[in-house]
Amino acid sequence: MESSEEKELSLAEIVNRLKVATEGENNRQEIAQLKALFYRRQEALLTEMRQALTESGKEMANFVHTFEEEALLKEILAQYKAKRALELEQSELMHERAYGIKKDILEKLRQLIESSDSVDKTFPQVRQLQQEWKDAGQVAPNKYGELVKQYQMYMEQFYDFVKISNELRDYDFKKNLEVKTALCEAVEKLAKEANLNDAFQKLQQLHAEWRELGPVAPELRDGLWNRFKSASDIINKKHAEFYQGKKVREEENLEKKTVLCEAVAQIAYSEANTYKVWDEITAKVLELQEAWKQIGFAPKKANTQIYEKFRKACDDIFKAKSQFYKEVKEISASNLEKKRALCEKAEALKDSTEWKEATDKFIKLQQEWKTIGPVSKKVSDQIWTRFITACDAFFAAKEKAQSGRVAEQVENLQKKKLVLEKIAAYAENSFAGLKALIAEYNAIGFVPFKDKDGLYSEYKKVLNKQFDRLRVDEIERKLSLFTGFVENVSDKSVATLRKEKERLIRTYENLTSDITTRENNMGFINTDSKKANPLMAEMQKVLCRQKEEQEVLLKKIKLLEDNINNAQ
Repeated sequence: MESSEEKELSLAEIVNRLKVATEGENNRQEIAQLKALFYRRQEALLTEMRQALTESGKEMANFVHTFEEEALLKEILAQYKAKRALELEQSELMHERAYGIKKDILEKLRQLIESSDSVDKTFPQVRQLQQEWKDAGQVAPNKYGELVKQYQMYMEQFYDFVKISNELRDYDFKKNLEVKTALCEAVEKLAKEANLNDAFQKLQQLHAEWRELGPVAPELRDGLWNRFKSASDIINKKHAEFYQGKKVREEENLEKKTVLCEAVAQIAYSEANTYKVWDEITAKVLELQEAWKQIGFAPKKANTQIYEKFRKACDDIFKAKSQFYKEVKEISASNLEKKRALCEKAEALKDSTEWKEATDKFIKLQQEWKTIGPVSKKVSDQIWTRFITACDAFFAAKEKAQSGRVAEQVENLQKKKLVLEKIAAYAENSFAGLKALIAEYNAIGFVPFKDKDGLYSEYKKVLNKQFDRLRVDEIERKLSLFTGFVENVSDKSVATLRKEKERLIRTYENLTSDITTRENNMGFINTDSKKANPLMAEMQKVLCRQKEEQEVLLKKIKLLEDNINNAQ
């Protein structure tokens, strides 16, 4: 777990600390921690960059970024590695040299113990060999144990079995006792240190010093050793418990990180197709990444593997998000072109005074606008404002142009109602008088749209009563009512009139075809047959009605043509 201070360090600051650490001694653990911290921090920065690219809609597939601090880091580590290699090579040479010297010292000790020289002669020589042993330096750890064990055995034999003066022996025992007592006190003090790693490393040095010392008086040896060993056992136990706890914590961290990997893998992102969904997914991934940062190291053999698994799962999601943003960007660009085209049409149409036709076109443009998907947020308001401005300009002009007609249409409604009352009250037997009233009614302008259908329905009802009273033929009835229909078309819409004209032409053509067929069929009927006469009479009656309808259609079509020409 990083300290609060470490979380604030930049890449450059981490590199500077690493450089200082590589210049010192016995800083391997600190160097490893700083290296790991650097790459965690670098990966966090890369993740932020990828996230920023994704949110901006830029392509991330070929994203590569190199931090200049990494090159400096690698250079420092390479120099440190070379330095370590040289130190190890020199250390091995020194170990071999020390081993050879100490083997020679052991042989000399053995010879002195077995010799019959006087104590006065051998004792100074043993003292000299003890000093040479200390000065020889360290041997390789795998050879040290056996070597020092033999050394201690020879020294104890010298003091116990070689006949030397009690005075010299006791003096040496006393000096060794003082040093070993001091070592006991040092270990006991060391057992209270909070930094277990430092305590453990210092303990190894104190043990090395203990092994290099000669014996104490036989009756004190076991007690002194037990004191030294008991204090050492406390440190060793704490150290073992610490590393055992560290191992347990690392296993727990591995479990936690495995759960986070599974959580990322379970995020359903393949069907994500909206910004909102991707924002939710991104927030979830960032939350999991933050949780990952709060977890310490996993066991060394699994730490890199689990990290690569987690990073790949996150990268896969961000790559998919990047692809989504890319596709959305392309679609947005296409949508923008479509909306620009609609803007151009709206702007070209906004000054039209063909109110009905232009209104229909504007409605279609607005409906089409709704079918087009979204565009980029930065131009969305701008393109919408352009379109709605053109629409508003037309409808404002239309409202202004038509506002003066409202009062006129209300007045027309009252006029038509008065004429309608005259038609209803008409009591003369002259059809010409009725036609004059009909012409007066049709000459009055438009009425409000909401009153149009009701008024026309009442008009037909009243007129049909008069037609029945005056026994007006069917052709005149239809033409009179149709004239009212044409006059009732809002704004004399050319499109509506043309549509009605096309319908009547199709009806006329179909009717003409039926008349021709009927006349042909009548030519094949045998008029001498008794049954033929009633059939011919019925067919002739139908034929007359069809020809009357044909005449009405021609007059309606002519009436429509005249109105279309006048409206243009």
